Amino acid sequence: DDLLDHAILVLIPSQNPDGRFRGTRANTNGFDMNRDLLVQSQPEIKLNVAFQQEWLAPVGLAMHGYVDPTLIDGLTKPHNPGVEYDLFLEWNQPRLDVNENALADVGMNITRPVNQWNADAWKAPPPVGPAYAEGWDDWGPFYTQTYMEFFGVDSSTLEMCNSGPGCKGRFGSKRAQYIGFYSSAEFWIDHRSEILDDQVEIFRRGVASAPRGNCCDNPFIRGLGFTEDQHNWMVPYPEAFVIPFGGGGQRSDAEANRVVQWLLDNGIQVETATAEFMWNGQTYPAGTYVVWMDQALRGLAYTTLSAGQDISERITQLYAPPGAWSHGLLWGADVLEAPIDPTFAPGTTPITEPNALAGGLAEGDDVAAYAITLRGVGEVRAILDLLRDDVDGEVAEVPFTSASAGEMPAGSLLFDPADADALAAAGLASGVVFETVLADDVPAETTQLDEAPRVAMLAGGSGRNDTLWSLEQIFGTDVEIVTMGSILNSATDPLESFDVIYNAGQAYPSEPQSDIARARLSDFFAGGGGYIGTSQSANNFSFLSGAGLVTSPLSQGSDSADGGIAVWTNEGIQGPLTGGFAAEDFLYLPANVTYFSSVPGDAEIDGQYLSSTDDLFLAGLWRDRNAAVGGAPIIVHGTTTANSRYLGLATNPFSRGDAEREWALIGQAALWSNLTDEA
Repeated sequence: DDLLDHAILVLIPSQNPDGRFRGTRANTNGFDMNRDLLVQSQPEIKLNVAFQQEWLAPVGLAMHGYVDPTLIDGLTKPHNPGVEYDLFLEWNQPRLDVNENALADVGMNITRPVNQWNADAWKAPPPVGPAYAEGWDDWGPFYTQTYMEFFGVDSSTLEMCNSGPGCKGRFGSKRAQYIGFYSSAEFWIDHRSEILDDQVEIFRRGVASAPRGNCCDNPFIRGLGFTEDQHNWMVPYPEAFVIPFGGGGQRSDAEANRVVQWLLDNGIQVETATAEFMWNGQTYPAGTYVVWMDQALRGLAYTTLSAGQDISERITQLYAPPGAWSHGLLWGADVLEAPIDPTFAPGTTPITEPNALAGGLAEGDDVAAYAITLRGVGEVRAILDLLRDDVDGEVAEVPFTSASAGEMPAGSLLFDPADADALAAAGLASGVVFETVLADDVPAETTQLDEAPRVAMLAGGSGRNDTLWSLEQIFGTDVEIVTMGSILNSATDPLESFDVIYNAGQAYPSEPQSDIARARLSDFFAGGGGYIGTSQSANNFSFLSGAGLVTSPLSQGSDSADGGIAVWTNEGIQGPLTGGFAAEDFLYLPANVTYFSSVPGDAEIDGQYLSSTDDLFLAGLWRDRNAAVGGAPIIVHGTTTANSRYLGLATNPFSRGDAEREWALIGQAALWSNLTDEA
């Protein structure tokens, strides 16, 4: 009663009802709910975030387990640069003292990572304290607790105990939750006025573009061992982020709207330019999105849109990769950072919903074909819908010229003017323009495109996971799991109804036990079936050699890292797969830095890392860098010995649903590699 007399208690009984029912960490789609707070791919998390945005709780606990003894976060370095860490430390540390004392009163211990834990605990004697503590950080914004930090002043993950002093199984776990919650709540209520003042200070700093204070000036904090050089990860904010729309260098207006809707759903203020403006040598039309940093949730806006930082020299490990993320660089829209600059001053007005999409058919006479280059996953879906509605097309095998847009790369799609009405409707819905091509410019070398390719996800089992979910976001119901066991044991060939294989980690079956599976796979490729392999597993590339589909190996190299964002050069900018990408673009690395250590001699290299390991790694954690990674291939395509086609991509584009930027490449590869319609 005392608590409810002085506070509003917001309770989410279960963040993962699927997993609670099934006894699994993942939900039915195979996603870890405690890793989805930034992407927000799953319906449970979208509702969770909407609930949090409604209340903006200044304090909170995320309860789960298990750690012995009960772990209540004080968070180790590195600290997310969008967090007002000085205000967080001011409340988190004294509250942990209260938790520790309350647990001790009933004979229970506590784990306080930043105060007690260190990376070298196996050494004797181990150094302890904030200067050494790593591995229970709040660097990644994808955890429940970290998301709360952007608008609150004190939050922790409470990992209840399972054994140890005072904790005997399930009863002890509940006891740890009870004591952890009530001791925290009593502390927060006792200091509620000061806590609310500091939460308002977060928002005031944002709106006023105020600088942030040092993290460790507070005498109490400094006395606990926190030092400025170790624990201040806060960075100056830019003036704004620009998301072009309606021209001005935007690859996909639909993808720009996707990012903007995410920002609006997360309480971030977005504005649009009221008139055309010029900045940094580029003209941007009215309607261009501007996300100013003088706003209450500037920390969340910054951590979402910025490239991030290369933290390799300051830290040795993270709680979990990836060490960098960015909806600005890893989703399908172009997003630009505008530094503090008085010349950047477009007139803008706030919005509550994204701009309406404009698309359709380019104007022109004597049109012999309409053409489009796919630059976003929304456009891929629009094309697949056209194919399902019996609108046939072709894939250009060589570059060509359009009357309305100039040079277009190989891989662009061509359609008959007889289907103009369907194309116009699809263009309007997806925000893209089908360009006009005159008779003399229609390329002679094309591949038939008569159906939406059906994709077989080659897997070891039938369970759902982030790979299947991501493939479904591209191909809808035209993707299904096909297990290696079913290829071997089914009475009929399960690959007969599919056009492309996406390998999700399966090795090519060994002989002689798998003769049936080998024969069915051979028939699939001989019939023009396409193949897509990514670095989800090295098996995905050795599969090609095992099947005799390449004359020399396509092999994966891997250098130990905690993930990040890399820069690659588009060697195939006029080729059939990467024509929709910029001359330099960005690659998501979920964990290790992966690349191709060997490539078949007849393969085409579409993308490779920058030559310098310092330049190629834009953000994240990668310490002992192998020089062989510099300039290494990361995207290749080729023709197999069976005259089928394959794509190799040296990263996993579907880990946690993070890297939507790469999904358009997977869609493009499926369209290009499907030769099952060819005579």
